[in-house]
Amino acid sequence: MLATRLRLWFGLSDRVGRRAYFATGLGLMALKYLSDSAVVWAYTGRVWSPLDYANPVWSVREHALQGVPSAVVLALAVWTLPFLWVGIGMSVRRAVDAGRSAWLALLFFVPYVNYLLMLALSLLPTAPRHMRWGTERAPVLGSGWRSALFGVAVSLGLTIPTVLFSVYFKKEYSVGLFLGTPFTIGAITANIYNSAQPRSKGDTAVVVLFALTLAALSLLLFAAEGGVCLLMALPLAAPVALLGGVLGRAIAVRGEEPPSHSGLAAILALLVVAVEPRATAPPREVVTVVEIAAPPEVVWRSVVTFPELPPPTEGMFRLGVAAPLRARIAGRGVGAVRYCDFTTGSFAARRAHVVRGADGPAGVLDDLRRRDRALDPRARAAAHQNAGREGVPMRATILCAALAVWAACKPVDKTPPGSEPPAAPTTLAGPVGVVATKVLSVEGFLTPESVFHDSAQDIYFVSNINGSPTAKDNNGFISRLRPDGAVENLKFIEGGKNGVTLNAPKGLALLGDTLWVADIDAVRAFNAKTGAPLDSVSLATLGAVFLNDIATTATGALYITDTGIRFDDVGAVLHPGPDRVFRVGPDRQVTVAVRGDTLGRPNGIALDPVGKRFIVVEFGGKSVLAWKPGDKAPTVIAKGPGGFDGVVIAGGKILVSSWSDSSVASYETGQEVKIITAVPSPADIGYDAKRSRLLIPVLTANRVEVWQLP
Repeated sequence: MLATRLRLWFGLSDRVGRRAYFATGLGLMALKYLSDSAVVWAYTGRVWSPLDYANPVWSVREHALQGVPSAVVLALAVWTLPFLWVGIGMSVRRAVDAGRSAWLALLFFVPYVNYLLMLALSLLPTAPRHMRWGTERAPVLGSGWRSALFGVAVSLGLTIPTVLFSVYFKKEYSVGLFLGTPFTIGAITANIYNSAQPRSKGDTAVVVLFALTLAALSLLLFAAEGGVCLLMALPLAAPVALLGGVLGRAIAVRGEEPPSHSGLAAILALLVVAVEPRATAPPREVVTVVEIAAPPEVVWRSVVTFPELPPPTEGMFRLGVAAPLRARIAGRGVGAVRYCDFTTGSFAARRAHVVRGADGPAGVLDDLRRRDRALDPRARAAAHQNAGREGVPMRATILCAALAVWAACKPVDKTPPGSEPPAAPTTLAGPVGVVATKVLSVEGFLTPESVFHDSAQDIYFVSNINGSPTAKDNNGFISRLRPDGAVENLKFIEGGKNGVTLNAPKGLALLGDTLWVADIDAVRAFNAKTGAPLDSVSLATLGAVFLNDIATTATGALYITDTGIRFDDVGAVLHPGPDRVFRVGPDRQVTVAVRGDTLGRPNGIALDPVGKRFIVVEFGGKSVLAWKPGDKAPTVIAKGPGGFDGVVIAGGKILVSSWSDSSVASYETGQEVKIITAVPSPADIGYDAKRSRLLIPVLTANRVEVWQLP
């Protein structure tokens, strides 16, 4: 029974009736959908609907797979291959059984049209006088070079127009181009080679690979493609072409169709490329930090733009690798677009941020005000992303990194002889220590404010405000992020669902299996393993305004900062105050632990177990504070750029994030030492002690970055 099924699915000898075709297709489609959607659910917590699954537009599939590890996505692609072969193989035999040309089965590769094909083949009855399809004829030994050359010539006549149409007219490298073209080359070459006399499978494979190689060389000869790109594509195209060769040979040696019908396959290649929906690449944000000992006007002229370069002469570039020609910029400041022109296309990047070390808390509060007035959180994320690519993506990507290094390292000597070199820019408020290394950047969050590592479960919790930080809209949520960067469950705890109230969640803390969350004027408790709501303590009766961060103690008490800010009807930032730190005891009794202007609009708070004190950082000032229960006021232990948000104790170091200069620095010695720079809007940071990693929610960019500490 099993052998019969496998021969029906994967073989090419048995005929296929409409009942077997429909039942097999429906069953395998259901199996494929259930398995793929289960994987997406396991890693992201999202439901991949059948309609989205059936949509061939790549951007829809990319959105569904967001948060799934790349290795798992590759495994899903490999898992797809046997289903594709079963689909195309059974479609060939079903078409023959219905009295139609076997070549019609190649419409299986055409988006949207493939659904109509499967429906038609499921309805068409077996033809009274169907075309011959049976035992494979014995191969004839001999060179067959005439048939081979004719098949190769036809495939070349197909390949060049198809690639030119895709690259120069549609300006994209589509899935249809990478799969449809080599498959069709193999099918046509093998069919023509075996049409007059059956040839062996080995000889057919050699001819197919020869045709594919000649097609690649012809593209290189006519400068339609670069050598490096072809070398990278060949290992992917060869197996696909061989599969096409198996199908084309089977049609020739098992059926009775004339070779002229293979012209349908030539039309198919162009049809696949033409019909396939255009994929829109999502914008990618790239942050580059280069410190150059030169005045800004020199840097702007010599790094951001540079004049025309001489034509490349190196062999690498003559093989087709993209070579830089010039860089130009249109506009100034935020919104300016820089174009990096290559021999094969242009790369465009829009300047989306201006970060100045002198920007104080007023600038930070203005940014908060703008976010409060924005109606769509997705629009806020888009405003902080670079423009997408222009031109041909694959070819324009090869040397982008090389161009950045070349431009940044090109010597620019503007110093007169005998004079001292210009002083380095003083954009950093303190010395730079051994810097951390970014290992992960995970997107897809909605105004992420805090990240906390649950060491028992080895999971990162991420609080998502999802809108205004002061609106009681009950749409906030908590995500579960794995240390490998996979979003295990985007909305693990979601406001408005399952009895959960969660408006604008910010600081997170853990007591046993209980996750505590600061939420405007209340702190809420949830089961850290199930997400079920457990408790809620309101601080509204004590006038809580903007609860921000939480620290816990061994006794089970909570200490919560109140930054004391609001936004009025037109988005202006108000500070009704007062600045306070609340205490919620194990008995849920709420008291004011400390208050006063000396707290400087307190934001982050962390328990320092060695110093037996709390570290509090000022959002409205520039001080890092230490405070012990019972003290009337905190003491200043360090100064920095201000606009502080999160604070963690990491291996004895006091690490603090700052909006004012987009950095994270250590302050345990009383002096600021930069650890991380150029991270805009770093909110309430977390610490993974198991891996010595710093977890940074980038609030305005809707992502979480993970940095390896030195």
